[in-house]
Amino acid sequence: MLGCVLGFGGYHDEALDRLQQAMRASPHDPLTWVWTMWSGSIQFYSRKFDAALETYNQLARLRPEYVPNQEMIAASLAFLGRLDEAREVLERAGLQLLDPRYQQRPPWLRPQDYALRMEGRRLAIGATE
Repeated sequence: MLGCVLGFGGYHDEALDRLQQAMRASPHDPLTWVWTMWSGSIQFYSRKFDAALETYNQLARLRPEYVPNQEMIAASLAFLGRLDEAREVLERAGLQLLDPRYQQRPPWLRPQDYALRMEGRRLAIGATE
């Protein structure tokens, strides 16, 4: 949990260290997928889109039914300039990213991180037009 709090507070490097520590200490923990999700988000908000994409793909193997992950894969691909792939991810997942659920910033997400997330979605949506 410390990794999550640090990460969403803007202390990205320390957060990733804590999350990696948790995964090393308990590699078969049922929460590994949650720690992986937080790691991907923190990498994304650190603008480490290659690393975030790799982590989100790992999460897709752990929890293929977790749809928000597909949105973040598409956003990461879009930031990497891989717009055709971003479009394919959205189409394959049947996603439309202009969902009303995402029109308000969650209280735990810093404004600059929310803006980055929304820009990634906008770019991915643009890839589908």
